[in-house]
Amino acid sequence: MKGLKMESLLKDIRYAFRMMLKHRTFTLIAVIALGLGIGANTAIFSVVKGVLLRPLAYHAPEELVTILHDGSDPVAPANFFDLKQQTQSFETMAAAQVWGPNLTGRDQPEHLSGLKL
Repeated sequence: MKGLKMESLLKDIRYAFRMMLKHRTFTLIAVIALGLGIGANTAIFSVVKGVLLRPLAYHAPEELVTILHDGSDPVAPANFFDLKQQTQSFETMAAAQVWGPNLTGRDQPEHLSGLKL
């Protein structure tokens, strides 16, 4: 019984290869479409994994803290340096500043938002 199934499978594979050789244009288009689809799928999932699913590059990201002045405004630079020097609660501290350059050289200037560390 098993030999019959294997023989039938081999016949089907041989028939498929004969048809692919007979219709080479269709075969070429199908192979290119499959290659592009697999490549695009791989690229998209690589980006999703790297950007969304990868954990933060910190030892303990759950211990990160943001310090704000009055709960919404950034701390002034002088206050930050005082806090950094006097605080013993944190292993280390870093500051970031809002940065908003304008991108020119295209049809319309575009405002970008970012942080400077």
